[in-house]
Amino acid sequence: MKQRAWTSSIKPLLWILPILVIPQLLGSFHLALLNDIGIAALVVVGLILVSGIGGAQSFGQAAFVGIAA
Repeated sequence: MKQRAWTSSIKPLLWILPILVIPQLLGSFHLALLNDIGIAALVVVGLILVSGIGGAQSFGQAAFVGIAA
């Protein structure tokens, strides 16, 4: 049982550590590329939630992201 508590306390560190270390190792181009990939992933997840779960088509979100690009 104690081992399970130890692993649950270390999991947040496994997520936070790369977030703190990766920007120090990469250049500005790669950071901008990761930013774009992250934003695109959030848009895709939003579209999946709207169209997959809700069953509605969302052209407004696509237009908003297209204008921002």
